[in-house]
Amino acid sequence: MTALTALTADERGRATVLVILVVAGSLAAVLGAYVDWIWWPVYSGLMLTIAALAILLVGAIVAFVGRATVRWIGLVVLAVGIGLVAGQNLGPSREPLIYQPGGTMTLRLESPIIASATSPADCTNVGSETEFQVTGDPNMRLDTSDHPFVFVYLNVWRPLGCL
Repeated sequence: MTALTALTADERGRATVLVILVVAGSLAAVLGAYVDWIWWPVYSGLMLTIAALAILLVGAIVAFVGRATVRWIGLVVLAVGIGLVAGQNLGPSREPLIYQPGGTMTLRLESPIIASATSPADCTNVGSETEFQVTGDPNMRLDTSDHPFVFVYLNVWRPLGCL
């Protein structure tokens, strides 16, 4: 055996851990890009950033304080946090949102009771018309005897090319 083919047990262990770190980070990057794509409003994407920072903090603490196997687990957690942040920031971007406040929403119910309600509404969409979101006022009340509150929210995503 030559020096290139003969790996010590310690070197094989480090190589295995390195492969695990790369795989965990890569999978987390794909997950981060996907979640950032799905949570297209900015305030939702912020939740991914906060979660990734918490994972990074826990991973860093465990990696630097732990010993042996616990340290390796901390490094994997750290790789996941780095992957989430990388996926969120390096993944594909959405079109800019077009926010249109000041609309009106009317809800008409025909079953099991007949009632209606009208309230202000805000719309958000993108230029390609593939995503559309309407949010009604949470204080909308039906015109029935007990005037219950009704909240209407609609989010539509249509891939390009689909009707």
